[in-house]
Amino acid sequence: MNFGGGGAPANKAPAIVSDLNEKNNLIKKDLLKVSGHPEALAGGVLEKLKGAFSRKPNQNEVKVEIKQPAFTMAEVLITIGIIGIVAAMTFPALLGNYRKVVTQNKLKVTYSLISQALQMVQAEHGMAFVPDEIFGSYGTADVNGYSWELSHDVFEHYFAPHFDIIRRFDKEEGRMKVCNAQKKGCWQLHHAYIVTLKNGVTIGYIQQMQGKDHTTLSWFIIVNPVVKDKNLVAGKDLFEFKVIRHSWDDVSSMNLMVPDYPELSRDKLKEYCISSTTYPYEFQSQDVFCTMLIFQNGMEIPDDYPVRL
Repeated sequence: MNFGGGGAPANKAPAIVSDLNEKNNLIKKDLLKVSGHPEALAGGVLEKLKGAFSRKPNQNEVKVEIKQPAFTMAEVLITIGIIGIVAAMTFPALLGNYRKVVTQNKLKVTYSLISQALQMVQAEHGMAFVPDEIFGSYGTADVNGYSWELSHDVFEHYFAPHFDIIRRFDKEEGRMKVCNAQKKGCWQLHHAYIVTLKNGVTIGYIQQMQGKDHTTLSWFIIVNPVVKDKNLVAGKDLFEFKVIRHSWDDVSSMNLMVPDYPELSRDKLKEYCISSTTYPYEFQSQDVFCTMLIFQNGMEIPDDYPVRL
């Protein structure tokens, strides 16, 4: 008896198995081809990666941009302003300290040169810087015993050989005006013989004679360049040391020193250093008291020095 139905014919099963075997064989062949050439597999992967990264985003995707860090104009201006303020606050102090060190060094070096010259002249000529014949030819040039000619001749005869001089000022050139920082209390170097040394420092020399048994040697140190028609500032440009001898036999005071006024306090020295009076004490000019402040501090400019350098 025959039954009709919708089932697959019995002879179809071998055909399905045959198709599967063919597909498997094709896959095997492809794998064998790729396994023999790895770069082919890699190339395929790279192509897929390139396609993934090079494609354009669609409307539903969010585009993310990475920005490089940078300063705004406001930040730059604020920074420049802060730097300018700091520079304005510190630069004057740095400049002042630099000038202080330069002035100090020039004073020390020139003080040493003059002291050495004094000792050499004393060793060569004894105590008589001004022999009778020289003293007699000048006498007392004015009421205070000053004479530019006497200062010139004594310096050139005794001291000049011990200095390396690059310039000599004549009498008129040497009449330099000296004032305090406010251009008050001015006076002139009337009788000083002035020369400039090789180290750039200018020195002045005055030989004062008040009778044969008393003489004062005044030494001026001008640390800054001399400018024509420009006033020198006492305690800034000009400093003064002295050698005071009360008799020809007085050898104790042959060193380059400053006047000794033990009755004056330090505050008084500072006051006289910047005084508007030409000779604030004992006929001494302002530069003497400025020099005293430095000399008493071991040739170092003190922190409370009243003159701005």
